[in-house]
Amino acid sequence: MNMLRFTVPCREGRFTTLKEKKNISLETVDSHRYLRSLSKENMPFASPNPERMTIHFYKANQTDKDFRGMPVVLNFTDSQSFLKCSRQDEGAILRVEACDKHRLSLICQQDESALAFLFYMKRTMSGQHQFESALCESWFIQVLHQETVQVTHQPATRPAMEEDPSFYFNIHSYSN
Repeated sequence: MNMLRFTVPCREGRFTTLKEKKNISLETVDSHRYLRSLSKENMPFASPNPERMTIHFYKANQTDKDFRGMPVVLNFTDSQSFLKCSRQDEGAILRVEACDKHRLSLICQQDESALAFLFYMKRTMSGQHQFESALCESWFIQVLHQETVQVTHQPATRPAMEEDPSFYFNIHSYSN
């Protein structure tokens, strides 16, 4: 995996690390499978076996007019592997990519290479979570066919997504 090491000075729109929650797993609501990192071509996948992850919570120096969620970065615990949503052609693609954790301690809105690692996490009243790409607005992490993990575009109205459990995850914590 390639390591990214350049920085862009922040003019506006800054996200700084606030705290982290280690040793969690993300379980899909509909298939009860867990996000995993190791697969062909650095594509995440869903498995019946959990993989420990870390959620890095961020604080924004300004807020959007529409609340998109808590800014987070999703890291596979004890590694430099992160989920990343990038633009591809007319759409977006979700990958697992290595990045220096220190580089992600401050993410600038105009630095698309770092912003691609940031997601907005929203929690429902029932305690389930969804993750929207910060770089690719209206693209959400979704698990299809029990194993395929991807980002899918959902328009701002999103009524179909609210009823589709493939967009939602339960967060499980582990003691070690």
